[in-house]
Amino acid sequence: MDGASYDVWRERRSFATQSSAGAPPDAFFSAGQDWGFPPLHPDRIREDGYAYPRAYVAALARNASAIRVDHVMGLHRLYWVPHGAGAADGAYVRYHADEWYAMLSIEAHRTGSIVVGEDLGTVPGYVRKAMRSHGVHTSYVVPFEVSPGRRPALREPPHGSVASLGTHDMPPWASLWSGSDIDLHVRLGILGEDEAKGRRRDREAVRAALVGALRERGLLGRGDADAETVLRACLRFLARSEAAIVLPSLEDLWLEERTQNVPGTGREVPNWRGRFRYTLEELPARPEVVAALEDLADRPGEAA
Repeated sequence: MDGASYDVWRERRSFATQSSAGAPPDAFFSAGQDWGFPPLHPDRIREDGYAYPRAYVAALARNASAIRVDHVMGLHRLYWVPHGAGAADGAYVRYHADEWYAMLSIEAHRTGSIVVGEDLGTVPGYVRKAMRSHGVHTSYVVPFEVSPGRRPALREPPHGSVASLGTHDMPPWASLWSGSDIDLHVRLGILGEDEAKGRRRDREAVRAALVGALRERGLLGRGDADAETVLRACLRFLARSEAAIVLPSLEDLWLEERTQNVPGTGREVPNWRGRFRYTLEELPARPEVVAALEDLADRPGEAA
């Protein structure tokens, strides 16, 4: 919730209003992340019987067949950045994870919804163990599952996972493939030139390994490995996997390069304010969109 929102004003006891949630520096965001919203206070929400989080989870479950828990590690511990400190200067604060899982399980069971955890980035081993024991579905994102030099270079999606080509924190597929997201990070000062050179080398290795893995599986021919061809091959790869749900991004289907969200930015980038290139009514007339979705239509699981 935004720090100036009605929820924070009304439920102010539930929030630690002098800090922001975020994430420490890692390979993806070397400067750390400050997400700009106040974290829930682990002890105060417990004293209140989780009344506030129970209310919003119940509202979600009444209206959605799947509930996605962003940064599921936050059920166990969450990185807090004190106001006035840099994103690299925060600290982890622990939560009562078993109580969170119990609350999520109860509310989802009442409506028949499933719970999906975003277990990406720095994930302690005990998090996925807890997810499995509570029936929380894991996330699978293709670019994160490519390991150059490993055999196989591309890991298969686990049974029951929710599989995709990206997340809301990543650039769209076309930008990822061309590397224009790295250029943007340099222009914004998020990356220096030396770090960007290393990032481009790593990206090229991932692209080559992914193309090789798709060709080995018979999903990609020997011709040009452009963004659209590899996108379609990746969707076919996910469609025939054991993932419970395949979640394509609409903007990826027409190879949008403009990103909707650059984590770690605020005023520098108009995050979440970019309009779709096409209206929803125009999409059925876009052959590239229809063709990509048809690749998913006959999969044994469920396409969302």
